[in-house]
Amino acid sequence: MLGWFRKRNRARASAVQLYGSSVAQARAETFYASWRVPDTDEGRYEVISLHLCLLALRLQLEGEEGGELARLLFETFMTDLDDNMREQGVSDLKVPGHVRKAATGLYDRFGAYRQALLASDNAALEQALEVQFATLDANADSRAIAAYMRDSDRLLASQPAELLYAGVLRFPLLPG
Repeated sequence: MLGWFRKRNRARASAVQLYGSSVAQARAETFYASWRVPDTDEGRYEVISLHLCLLALRLQLEGEEGGELARLLFETFMTDLDDNMREQGVSDLKVPGHVRKAATGLYDRFGAYRQALLASDNAALEQALEVQFATLDANADSRAIAAYMRDSDRLLASQPAELLYAGVLRFPLLPG
């Protein structure tokens, strides 16, 4: 029984590390300065979401264990979102509704990005990005972001599962 708890604690620690790496990549200046994603809470949510979706898609290729780590990754995001909203002064009564809405949005994006990545060209991915970024009133460079997502998808596919399970993650280098 203790082995199960240890394994679960290791998986949770890996999810936290993977989440931290995803957020660090999502904070890169390129997204906001070069690719014109608005540097707002909503813009950062979109960029973090696309990284988490890419990573979750990769983890799901590993079957049940990868799927569990993807679930823990999303859970880590929701916990962080909850904590940040409370720090920003959102009332305790409103936080669960905001988190639920963000979770629904993340799962919607996951489905849209998964479908678009299965397409052989970038048009479907660009369109999926335009739909998500349209609510930001942004002129985000969906073509550059789609190309980055394809590069990320390829790089994630080449990373051994053992490294991901250990919380080690690499995303492509960004220009600038």
